[in-house]
Amino acid sequence: LDVINLTREIHKLAAQYSYSVHQQFLTQSINQQANKIHTVTLDHLAASIQIHGVGIINTAAAYSVPFLNQKLELIVKFLMHAGVRSIMLS
Repeated sequence: LDVINLTREIHKLAAQYSYSVHQQFLTQSINQQANKIHTVTLDHLAASIQIHGVGIINTAAAYSVPFLNQKLELIVKFLMHAGVRSIMLS
């Protein structure tokens, strides 16, 4: 499981993985194609940086920023909806 592939498919990472704050790793929640459940730990991240160099951080940012912008736009549209907005303002 390579971190570069996870960053390129950031939408799948967000949909299929859960983050454990206390144990500091990602666990795959949904995996319909295989019998294994994947995990991503800090060791995986460190190994990817050692293998691919610090350029992996630029790749992660390049794929993550547009994804996050899309999700934030969706949240803003939801919050600006008349029904939601009236509840928030009351």
